[in-house]
Amino acid sequence: SLVQQAGDSLRLVVVNFPHNPTGKTLAADQWTELMDICEESDALLFSDEMYRLLEHDPSYRLPSAVDLYPKAISLSGVSKTIGLPGVRTGWLAMHDPKLLARVAELKDYTTICASAPSE
Repeated sequence: SLVQQAGDSLRLVVVNFPHNPTGKTLAADQWTELMDICEESDALLFSDEMYRLLEHDPSYRLPSAVDLYPKAISLSGVSKTIGLPGVRTGWLAMHDPKLLARVAELKDYTTICASAPSE
């Protein structure tokens, strides 16, 4: 696979499941294999989970990456999953407090005016 070919240079894997617009997702064993690859490479895993909980068949729902892998970053929000497109509230979940602090610092300098509910 492309991820395995990256070898020692692998630092970050970015995924989007269920995928937008196809709805494609991984099987549970493929999801676990991806976590193992990231762990072997000591790579971060950024998981865009904005469409999680919208699977047509809940039995295909994958666990959140942040619940399975300590170096995972999970992104989610309310605009898609809960059907509130006007409410721009989202979040990142991660275990690394230093990385979270850095993300918050960058947000302070890149977001001029967020909506009141987002703040």
